[in-house]
Parts: sequence; structure tokens; C-alpha cells
Amino acid sequence: MENAPAGPQKGLVVCLALAATVFGTPILFDFIGPWVEELSIRHYGEDLGTLMYGCTYLLLGAIIYYASQLTLLAALASVSAFGALRFAGAL
Repeated sequence: MENAPAGPQKGLVVCLALAATVFGTPILFDFIGPWVEELSIRHYGEDLGTLMYGCTYLLLGAIIYYASQLTLLAALASVSAFGALRFAGAL
């Protein structure tokens, strides 16, 4: 994310992505959690299966965070480009 805008825009994107992660991961895991738990325990046994279930939860949270961050940066860039074109009189 080295090409991300600096300052408040980056802070806004990070805060919104964290909010999506904190609220989205448990909601999504309510749907897929039982299936993932059953699959990991069946393949890895009780002890390692529980560890793999927790790792899957953390990995899903990281994926949601980075996907949200990329989506929000793209939305911010498109809104900024539209505003620049609009104020320039091109639209």
C-alpha cells in the first residue's frame, strides 16, 4: 500500500477497513464456521483441527481487511477523479 494517499485519507481507509474486518468476520464465520470446523477436525484431528479453525478465522479477517482497504482506496480514487473532472469542466 505504498502508493496509498497520505494523511487523513489513509486514516479513513484504515479505519473503515478495520470496521469491516471487526464486524464482517464474525458475521461471515457464522455462515461458514461450522463447515470449516467440521472439515478441519475431520482432517487434522481434535487438537490440530481446533488450531487450524482459529487460523482460518484469522486468515479470513486478514483477507477481509485487505480486500476492504483496496476497495475503499479504489472508491476514494474514483470519487477524487470524478470531482477533479467535474471541477475542471470536463463533465
